[in-house]
Amino acid sequence: MEQFGPYRLEELVGRGGMGEVYRAHDTRRDRTVALKRLPAHLAEDPDFRARFRKEAAIASRLTEPHIVPIHDFGEIDGRLFLDMRLVTGRDLADVLATDGPLPAARAVPIVAQVASALDAAHASGLLHRDVKPANVLLTGDFAYLADFGVARAVDGSRDSALTATGATVGTLGYMAPERFLGDRVDHRADVYALACVLFELLTGQPPFAGASGPALMHAHLSAEPPVPSRSVPGVPPALDAVVARGMAKDPDRRHRTAGELAAAATHALTGTPPQAPARQVAAPVTRMHPGGTGAPTPPPSWPPAPAADRTRLGPPAGTGFGPAPHVAHPYAHGAPAPAPYGPGPHGGAPRGGARRRGPLVAVAAAVLAALVVTAVVLWPRPAATTTAATPTVPSAGGVTAGTTAGPVAAGGLLGRLEPAGFYAETCEDQPLTDGATEQIRCTTTDTAVPAVVFQQFADVPTYAESLATVDRNTSGEDEDCAIGGDASVEYAGYDLVCGTTTLEDGTSVYVVAWGTRSSLMQGFVAGQDPDDVYTWWLTNTPF
Repeated sequence: MEQFGPYRLEELVGRGGMGEVYRAHDTRRDRTVALKRLPAHLAEDPDFRARFRKEAAIASRLTEPHIVPIHDFGEIDGRLFLDMRLVTGRDLADVLATDGPLPAARAVPIVAQVASALDAAHASGLLHRDVKPANVLLTGDFAYLADFGVARAVDGSRDSALTATGATVGTLGYMAPERFLGDRVDHRADVYALACVLFELLTGQPPFAGASGPALMHAHLSAEPPVPSRSVPGVPPALDAVVARGMAKDPDRRHRTAGELAAAATHALTGTPPQAPARQVAAPVTRMHPGGTGAPTPPPSWPPAPAADRTRLGPPAGTGFGPAPHVAHPYAHGAPAPAPYGPGPHGGAPRGGARRRGPLVAVAAAVLAALVVTAVVLWPRPAATTTAATPTVPSAGGVTAGTTAGPVAAGGLLGRLEPAGFYAETCEDQPLTDGATEQIRCTTTDTAVPAVVFQQFADVPTYAESLATVDRNTSGEDEDCAIGGDASVEYAGYDLVCGTTTLEDGTSVYVVAWGTRSSLMQGFVAGQDPDDVYTWWLTNTPF
């Protein structure tokens, strides 16, 4: 029996192009789980590895009942993994192979449950990219959508069917045409795949079943959608139009959401009118870590909110970025302090020994980023600054003088960051603090957290001491960053520190600081709403 980190692999229950799934025993928490290990070569692709971690973190927060919960994720011995709830039952691919096509009266409700899961994921900014029968698990006729391991953010970016390492991301039989063309991809690629699944449930065969490889790609790009009622007698002809629209080559001609497709299928089957477009997203999404408390946030309408749009070339119009005139202190306009947050478990154990608590004694413990009237407080610990042209390389844990901030970032540190969640052209060199060798401040794409500071360090001790400074100066009643708690943990491959601090005037701000020892880079972002700050980090971590 193989041991994989803390997991004892008991039985191989599935294998596919994106890895193996085991029934495993988590020895840390004494529970049985489904453990998916992705192929080893995917961990060698830095882009895939970073995206996997960020998007698995978002998926782990989804609470829609038809999504298989993700307990944990990360990397062990060079292998990326997902720790998920073990669902007993069969997947739809096995059901079809054993039982053949499903009656429409059974197939449509299953598709509706998958649609509910997809709409919840889309509302949180995730595109699944591998919707197929093998990723739909059935317990009785209750459906779970599994395998968000190849998910990616719904950001309107261009997509490819291949990763940099050449691994197929998704399954050719269910891929929307725009994915082969390198066009801009959004949630409607999942709508296309769901229409393919509906066709397969009704007929027992995927669309274009006689083709493979390039011929299959060509069929998705050029062939008319197949007609289910012509393939299997007894399929209601009204469902033909649902499949045809869902598989339209042009995304603008498809159903606008998965829920809309499911409503159309239900109407075709029963004659029940579809729901109004305002209710297309099936379930509200709670913007919290599983186990947290708080009111759910209604899902946004499409397209996603501008904060997730990474294609813009400048700050949003009308936000007035730049130093605010006559701002005596961040939050001097009287914005309320964050509301208290309830307890909830975090995905990692606290690191280190006893923690020191209490408010900051002086504003000198923060870097003040007065970009707008609702300015933000960010954390490296400040040091004295000079006009020296070249920063001094710091000793371990030391504080060094640095250069005076310039109007534009020099480009060294900036060039090592993925421009996600901030506007690269707004980044400015900053006075060096905390022993950093480079430091920049950038305007973010989210007005709730208008700025972020990045630092580069020369050695691990100085890097670690910088995060320890943040840890010493933050507090909270919980150890879950997702609900405004106070933590210093290793989470999703990052050293993550979060918590609330109180300024001299009694104003509270919430801080998230993170970094990786492999890069010796750190980021700091803060704001008044812990959920906004944590969500920005979770969604937009640029390294």
